[in-house]
Amino acid sequence: MDFDSGLKDDDTKKDSILEDSSIFVAFKGNMDDKDFKWKLDTILKNVPDLLHMESSKLKVQKVEPWKSVHVTFNISQEAAEQLQILAQSNNQQLWDLGILSVQMEEEGAINLALAQN
Repeated sequence: MDFDSGLKDDDTKKDSILEDSSIFVAFKGNMDDKDFKWKLDTILKNVPDLLHMESSKLKVQKVEPWKSVHVTFNISQEAAEQLQILAQSNNQQLWDLGILSVQMEEEGAINLALAQN
């Protein structure tokens, strides 16, 4: 017996796009750096442009020290997948922003720093 959810295929696709994903981004620097706020603001301004999304949709959840600086933010599933593709292709713009790695929740980190060396 088939179960009918009552949703059309298009409705299901829209719902999955609306879901947010947690993304973890590590970038060069230290939270004590004088230019830390500038670096973070630069990333938060430019990443939405790279993903063709409104900057208001990039929701910072946490900023914490790590081996560098680790920022956790929520973005749509679609934008998260785009960011992952950019990281996998060693996108120069991510590297120029000082981004060292990108990780989607429950997946391994994509380390841009290794690819550049």
